[in-house]
Amino acid sequence: MKKILLVVLVLISILSACSSSDSENIISCVFEGVNFNLSSNVSAANSKEVNFTLTYTGDETLDNSIVWDFGDGTTGTFSGNSVSHTYSTTGTFRVVAKPTLRNGDAFCSITKDREITIN
Repeated sequence: MKKILLVVLVLISILSACSSSDSENIISCVFEGVNFNLSSNVSAANSKEVNFTLTYTGDETLDNSIVWDFGDGTTGTFSGNSVSHTYSTTGTFRVVAKPTLRNGDAFCSITKDREITIN
């Protein structure tokens, strides 16, 4: 209950700090996260190669560049919403995608993650 109250107070604070012209360029980062899905599939040719796709179904503009962390020490910024990564070892890894949404001058970055196991 305290968390909900805190979120409501933060949102009220943010909205009341904006002028009427700013309200057209607001992005609700709190709620936009539900509009993302991070999926993966293993390559049929190589069991250590994984193809990741980040889909977005919201109304804001998604930047073309997405920051990826593959959980094995490999990170990078890649264009487009799909990327492939080949793991050098087996194990369980936490993959994180950090896309950025824009609406005029307003922007926010969302973090989507999933755990994958490489055999």
